[in-house]
Amino acid sequence: MSYHRLLSAFAALLFLSGFAHASDKIKQPKPPKPPKIPKEWYDPKKLAKRVEYLNSDLKKAISVEQITTSTTINSTQIQLIGISAILRNRTQRDTTFLIQTVFKDKNGKELKADPDKPEEWTTLLIPGKGTTTYEAQASSDKAMRFSMRLKPLTKPRL
Repeated sequence: MSYHRLLSAFAALLFLSGFAHASDKIKQPKPPKPPKIPKEWYDPKKLAKRVEYLNSDLKKAISVEQITTSTTINSTQIQLIGISAILRNRTQRDTTFLIQTVFKDKNGKELKADPDKPEEWTTLLIPGKGTTTYEAQASSDKAMRFSMRLKPLTKPRL
């Protein structure tokens, strides 16, 4: 008989603890809503049109083989859009050039990390007939579009 009472008491305790636990729910913050990525970001042909060559010789030497897009959540829980591109050197010689990605809002306005400074250019070196991967990430969650610019590396005059 005491075994049944003990079992009943244990069952009642579990039952009541379930109700107490359900009423003490802590509200968790909702995850950030993902930005609406334009459909063109999933079309490789349209992504390739986002590449601007600022020099015709460079366009002959460097090809953009593939562009992919992604989203990441930064430390402040803001979802940011990023791009990754595979670049190929079509020539036999090592090629050094500058590359820049400019992110834009849905209206086409450039978004800058620092409005008082121009966007930074990154120097890339691709060995002859080699490939490299270039990545860039938006600094604002308002970014919906981008353009990638390539220009030759100009040597400073002495």
